[in-house]
Amino acid sequence: FIALAVASALYGDEGLILATLGAAILIPTINVFLVISMVSLHGQQDSTKKPKSLPSLLMKELFKNPLILAIMAGISVNLMGIEKVFLLTDITGILARATLPLVLLAVGASLRVQAFKGTGSLLVWSSLARLLVFPICIGIACTYLALDPLVSCVAILFGAVPTATSGYALAKQLGGNAPILSVFINVQTGLSVITLPLTMWIAQIWFGLTP
Repeated sequence: FIALAVASALYGDEGLILATLGAAILIPTINVFLVISMVSLHGQQDSTKKPKSLPSLLMKELFKNPLILAIMAGISVNLMGIEKVFLLTDITGILARATLPLVLLAVGASLRVQAFKGTGSLLVWSSLARLLVFPICIGIACTYLALDPLVSCVAILFGAVPTATSGYALAKQLGGNAPILSVFINVQTGLSVITLPLTMWIAQIWFGLTP
């Protein structure tokens, strides 16, 4: 959500189109990978039920993932040629604009001071890797591949945003450490207020997109 909003604000419709294409590829790919990883690591959470095979567990969790379901629904609507539906389009637009603040509110409300204990070095290194090292690696790759400056900046933008808030719901659903992830999301979101503008400013200078 943050990447789409920033891409639109910085680069207009062209940047938003590129960011939307990137999100359409990254979101389902990453979510499928995460579901597979989490199910493989944790398996069936309810020990009272009859054990299921790994493939059946994977299929069950994949089709329970709200992001994957939403993308499948969006693709279906697109293929059917449906554009604007009276009232429904406006209502979903309003809900979409409220999504990020509501998710951040939910993640923030779940934050517990106890969750900070023992996460010091892990929190520091993960934040550095996510907000600084990752976008630098993407920038190096874009430079090496001689990609278009706008494409490069949008790619770096995706690498510079904090950990996705949707990860919290996924961690709770699949038995991950949701309290610690809540700490990571809140801290990284707060730090990104400084790191994201700085990263994009440097990226635009590096790739020659400054006015």
